[in-house]
Amino acid sequence: MERFRFGPVRLLSISCVQGAEAWPMDVFLSPCYKRNDLQRPSTGSETMREKNGEHPWGDMGQLILFLCFMAVWVGDSFFLRGSTFASAWLPLSFRLLVTALAMIVAVYLAKAGHVVADHEHRPPGVVSTGAFRYVRHPLYLASLLFYFGLAFSTACLFCFGLLSVIFVFYDYIARYEENLLEGKYGEDYLVYKKKTGKWIPKLK
Repeated sequence: MERFRFGPVRLLSISCVQGAEAWPMDVFLSPCYKRNDLQRPSTGSETMREKNGEHPWGDMGQLILFLCFMAVWVGDSFFLRGSTFASAWLPLSFRLLVTALAMIVAVYLAKAGHVVADHEHRPPGVVSTGAFRYVRHPLYLASLLFYFGLAFSTACLFCFGLLSVIFVFYDYIARYEENLLEGKYGEDYLVYKKKTGKWIPKLK
């Protein structure tokens, strides 16, 4: 299970585990574990993260990339303007429209993912309803759309370059966490994985 702590979609502090305590600034993503899967071990934090289905360096990586992106976006969009020349060719109204659409989809994915995760009567095992029926990593995708929206709003080419690095990072930790989920849920997760797109919804 992914645990998202530092990225742009840390909108709530919840637990996707029935009856479990909510850990401050933690948001639980992609198919959730049952309560027994999230007992905190007495060993180091890396062991705990792997037990919870997340990459050991996922939190720190997301924090670093978030800070880097915001620094580049603010610096280049409003001060240096070294890569925003395309804004002269793209009307502001069009850029704001695309940004608004990206943010609306991002908010939907984030809220739908949280609602499924926080549902008291969530079925045990792999969650495949709500936002999870469209993509396997809705909150990671919401974060990517957030970055895309900001980059497109000012036509910041440096930001698009950094966004490609962020995507590679998210794809890497998503792959890592999916391997853990396959080991945990076996055939159930493989079936879910086959019928649900990773980043783009599959056509039925």
